[in-house]
Amino acid sequence: MPMNEGKSLIAQRFRGFLPVVIDVETGGFNSRTDGILEIAATLLRMDDAGNLEPDETLSYNVEPFEGANLETAALEFTGINPYNPNREAHKEVTAMGELMKKIRQQVKAHGCTRAVLVGHNAHFDLGFVLAAIERSGIKRNPFHPFSVMDTASWPILPLTTARHTAPRTMPRKPQSCSARSSTAGRIWAAGAGTELHSRQHSKNTER
Repeated sequence: MPMNEGKSLIAQRFRGFLPVVIDVETGGFNSRTDGILEIAATLLRMDDAGNLEPDETLSYNVEPFEGANLETAALEFTGINPYNPNREAHKEVTAMGELMKKIRQQVKAHGCTRAVLVGHNAHFDLGFVLAAIERSGIKRNPFHPFSVMDTASWPILPLTTARHTAPRTMPRKPQSCSARSSTAGRIWAAGAGTELHSRQHSKNTER
């Protein structure tokens, strides 16, 4: 059986990992004690030409877990009132359960082995995601436990083309968590796609 049989182009490109763009809003900086207030995930797809593009964005307003610490400065910065009934917030266990199930389905559908979190200062988001998964008792965590793709390292990517197709900086607050995740997905896909085409061009010119 060929090595790549059953694997999508995105699985082949990222060696069995499925990149998923994640953004969280939190009540502080400590993933163990501070609550998640919002979480959004943008799934990516790859067309037949090898171009990455955003697929679906899933987002949840989240009820802080029982006993969660909420820093006043963090709430003032985000502008989120976690007790506003109009937020229609989900319990953390519900939001994380639904989100991780969807990501596991995508990992399987693309023939990948794990998801890898894409984010800006991605280890911050990963820490909160992993802590929430643990609190929620989710046994099948789709994410790699420490590897990430961090958009803060974009200066190392050849973004000559990407800068013409996407904003050059992340949006500033108070844009929604869902909107930032979707925007990050578009920007990262453009940058990663440019890197892919640059590598392919180099291979072709070496032949």
